[in-house]
Amino acid sequence: MSKGKYQICHWTSCQKALRTSQVSPKKLDQDRLIVLRRLCVRGAVLAVARDMESAVVVHEDAEEYSVRTAVVERDIAEAIALRDWIKCDDPSKRINRYYITAERLRAV
Repeated sequence: MSKGKYQICHWTSCQKALRTSQVSPKKLDQDRLIVLRRLCVRGAVLAVARDMESAVVVHEDAEEYSVRTAVVERDIAEAIALRDWIKCDDPSKRINRYYITAERLRAV
C-alpha cells in the first residue's frame, strides 16, 4: 500500500516519520552511503524487525552463511526507506527485508 510517493511503513505513517525524525542530515548522509554501498552486494538486504532499535545489512557468503556487513540505527533505516532508496516487498511481516532500488543502485 502506498500514499503519494512514499510507501507506508509498518512502524508509522511516512509523513509523521518525516516530521518527527531525529536524524541529522549529516548523520543520514554518512550512514546512507555505508548502507547503500553494502546493499550493492548481490543478495544483500537491510533487515528491520518491528521490535528492534537497530537494523542490519546481511548477505550470504559463498558457503551460504549469513554475513552481517553493517548495523544502523532504526531512524536511519526509516529515513533511507522514506526517500525511496530501498524497497520492501512485504512490509506486513515481523522482519522487513529491504533491497536497494535499481535507480539507487545505478547512482551508487
